[in-house]
Amino acid sequence: MIESHPGAGSPEAIVGLGVAAITLLCMGLVMFVFSMLADCQERRFPQRRLRRNWTLVILLLPVIGAAVYYYFGRPQGEKPPPAFPRYY
Repeated sequence: MIESHPGAGSPEAIVGLGVAAITLLCMGLVMFVFSMLADCQERRFPQRRLRRNWTLVILLLPVIGAAVYYYFGRPQGEKPPPAFPRYY
């Protein structure tokens, strides 16, 4: 009798790849949300309430709020000059 071993095409290997793909996707989304939150906090907005409102949108609707901020909120705020400018 021949024993079967989990190989490249086995259901266990396919499920493992799916779990890995979902894990990487979730990690990427978390990094995107945190980067948009950090960007929102360091920008200078014309009105102080805009920063507060965008922060609430990003925190209450993490992925959707970060995407909306990326497309609509970033052009409103002015990014401050870096604290340590690079001279080349």
